[in-house]
Amino acid sequence: RVRAEPIKHDRCYNVARSDNGAHAEADGQQIGHSPFAAVDGRVHPKDFVPNGWGYAGNLQVALFLVAFNVTYDIQRIKVYSGVGFPDHHFTMFRILYCDEVGGAY
Repeated sequence: RVRAEPIKHDRCYNVARSDNGAHAEADGQQIGHSPFAAVDGRVHPKDFVPNGWGYAGNLQVALFLVAFNVTYDIQRIKVYSGVGFPDHHFTMFRILYCDEVGGAY
């Protein structure tokens, strides 16, 4: 298995960015707010157009997955919720993970 080391001088190397090989999938989305928008590296709204994944339905049953192309030792996870949307915020979430390609969560 391949291990990727974050750049040493970078305190918060974002392994979940698509530029770094990650991709996102979801079981649903709001029109115009695909899973890719959550890993494209944009956090703040561009030209006042909010960015990110949106789920048009019950978040209690929503599934969002970020997959990596290499194995990382992740020390910290930051989740941004509702940036640019004052009425769209997570109220709860679970993190499931797997450390093997094709493994179970």
